[in-house]
Amino acid sequence: MSLLYGTVTGIRLSGTNKDLIGATVTLTANGGDYTQTTQTVDEGTYELKDIPIGIYNVTASQTGFYSSTQSDFLISSNTEPTQLDFLLAQDV
Repeated sequence: MSLLYGTVTGIRLSGTNKDLIGATVTLTANGGDYTQTTQTVDEGTYELKDIPIGIYNVTASQTGFYSSTQSDFLISSNTEPTQLDFLLAQDV
């Protein structure tokens, strides 16, 4: 039996639609048995690869901004990446 994996990609923007480079994106399995973290790069983009299929939550955060979480989404096999974009509001 082979494991199937998926990919999550997206972009991080501030409330003024500016790219957030160097922000943290953390993916966690609903059962808590799998976690993967990455940083956004040029143009605020990120990619998480080789994720076992299952139900996940993804949290995006950066200093000076409110964090944002997208919950209970399904990662399926590696046919098409799952696109999760975040728009973070500035913490005032």
